[in-house]
Amino acid sequence: MEAVDNPAEVFDAEVFEAVHPEVAGPRAGEQMAALVLRMPGLTPQEADEVARRPLPPAP
Repeated sequence: MEAVDNPAEVFDAEVFEAVHPEVAGPRAGEQMAALVLRMPGLTPQEADEVARRPLPPAP
């Protein structure tokens, strides 16, 4: 799969919120999409994997 210029275009905020209900507050998916934006060169598959990746423990 080819890398995309804007990973947020293929990042699914709804998937992120469904996989991580513990952080599914207002705009949680949008905030994660903003993080994904900082990861240029991800393939659509990699962006999806980021959405499903376990979150690190809160500090």
